Amino acid sequence: MRTQRLTGEGQQTVLAVLTSGDELLEALGHWAGNASIAFANFAPLGGLSAITFRQFDIVAGKRALPKSIDHAVEIVGGSGTISWLGDAPHVHAHLLVSYPDDSAPEGIVVIGGHVERATCFAVEVVIQAYRGLRIARQPHTGTGLHLWG
Repeated sequence: MRTQRLTGEGQQTVLAVLTSGDELLEALGHWAGNASIAFANFAPLGGLSAITFRQFDIVAGKRALPKSIDHAVEIVGGSGTISWLGDAPHVHAHLLVSYPDDSAPEGIVVIGGHVERATCFAVEVVIQAYRGLRIARQPHTGTGLHLWG
């Protein structure tokens, strides 16, 4: 395990609200680039009008086909990070969402995973942001993924 201390004068907590079709990952990445954020972690809550999950198939060593939900869902948990991949912010998020479904046990479906796309209806995000040492993703030969370098 590698660790890195991320404390200092450049630390800040930011509250963000995304609505009306804002794309969660795109909006957070755009904000991070404009605000010169070196690294951030975040926790969103609220409602989405659509979401697409895309898992990494560890056995096959590649991304699985995306799974989309094109109706309203509620974020019941999740977290993410903003680091850098090349010259651009890289937003990585995992969410757990729910929606009513009379055919499901207890009348509700809960599903989660790696987020490829999330269209906001009304989402509040608490962001812990850091300026200073930029955290960059580098290719990792053992996994085929881009991990913090």
